[in-house]
Amino acid sequence: MSSIERITFFRHEYLDSKDKCGMKLNPMLKRQCLREVGIVVDDNVKSDVLRKYKSWFQLVFRDGDVWDLQNQIFAMWESKEIKGQRQKKS
Repeated sequence: MSSIERITFFRHEYLDSKDKCGMKLNPMLKRQCLREVGIVVDDNVKSDVLRKYKSWFQLVFRDGDVWDLQNQIFAMWESKEIKGQRQKKS
């Protein structure tokens, strides 16, 4: 599963949680998402694993136009319309 696929999966989980709980997010949502994609997370409040994936969740928890733009970029990346690495200038 690619990072973009994981972020998209987490996004769906976030939206489901948001529908069920409103703006009050389930505090265990991040841990649940990571565990469901096979990433081991301990129950420590300040888990290093949670910090490692903080940037993914920053993307996931955006709404409206910002998410729509990110999603377009993800789609372009996956269809190889955007290159992953910069070309070195000679």
